[in-house]
Amino acid sequence: MKRKNVVLNRPVFAQRAFDSRALTVLTTLFHRFPEAGDYDLTIWRDERMVYRAHVRVGMEGGALQLHLDLAALEGIGGSYLLASGGVIGFYVSRGIGRYRVEIIQLTHQEKIVRLNSGHVIPEGDLFAVTLVRPGIYRVLQVGGRGEGEIHVRLPGKERYRPDQVTRVMVGKEGVIEPHVVEILAGQSVVFWCTIPASLRVEWLKAMEELEPPIQRPRLTRRQPRQPAQK
Repeated sequence: MKRKNVVLNRPVFAQRAFDSRALTVLTTLFHRFPEAGDYDLTIWRDERMVYRAHVRVGMEGGALQLHLDLAALEGIGGSYLLASGGVIGFYVSRGIGRYRVEIIQLTHQEKIVRLNSGHVIPEGDLFAVTLVRPGIYRVLQVGGRGEGEIHVRLPGKERYRPDQVTRVMVGKEGVIEPHVVEILAGQSVVFWCTIPASLRVEWLKAMEELEPPIQRPRLTRRQPRQPAQK
């Protein structure tokens, strides 16, 4: 039997910070195209352009959703067809590269920047983070007042579903709601940006460093004794 080599993706276990302005392994950005038209898509890795493509939205037979692996894209000349309101998800499958995505709508009068992930996520887009390392993570709305926490625990006896996601809303003035969420290692948190936002998720400390909960005596209710039957 031929032996198969297993490649360990070290960034999955070593990374402690995740930023919407620099997409890396374990992060995904979902951008929606609400308007029909032609768009110019550019992918940058560490400030170097690595890929450029054309996106046409609103054509018959266009896909409702596409997924592009930023680590696998290279060159110029790609083309994609999307339905109106379609979504493209941008993710990084491997490596230590830091990526940003630019999307420009091409009109007869001007070029309109619809997305520059290196600065801000536009209203209506989603930013997802999959957290593998257990611990306490802080969520920051860069340039805003919003702040929150993610508590990541190892799976226990409960039913474990790694595909289960928790949704968090980024609202007015960057307020993050709910403020604290709990997930199991390997699950994802999806931030729905109802305003333009830049998000950073960073590991703070291990779960054991939290103050232990106050132990209160348990009250039990005694059942009255039944009289013996004669």
